[in-house]
Amino acid sequence: MQQLPRHVGTIGSTIADGLHMTVYCGRLGCYHSANVDLEAMRAKLGADYPVADFVARSRCGKCGARWPEVSIRVAPIHTGGFRSKGHL
Repeated sequence: MQQLPRHVGTIGSTIADGLHMTVYCGRLGCYHSANVDLEAMRAKLGADYPVADFVARSRCGKCGARWPEVSIRVAPIHTGGFRSKGHL
């Protein structure tokens, strides 16, 4: 039996934390990725819907793979800010 993905919060907490979510397919030869519209997911599933449940139900839009070949990355939203000279 496959172990479910780790709990990484809810759709609402992900939005509140200023994060975005990208789904990745790890199936050999596919490697498709897609950004998740968290606002649409909150409207459809509710703010308290666990991200882990979303991942467990996700399917690659290109090849049809499911978890565990499909995974997510939750990261801060990049605002396109600039870096001052001399800083990395």
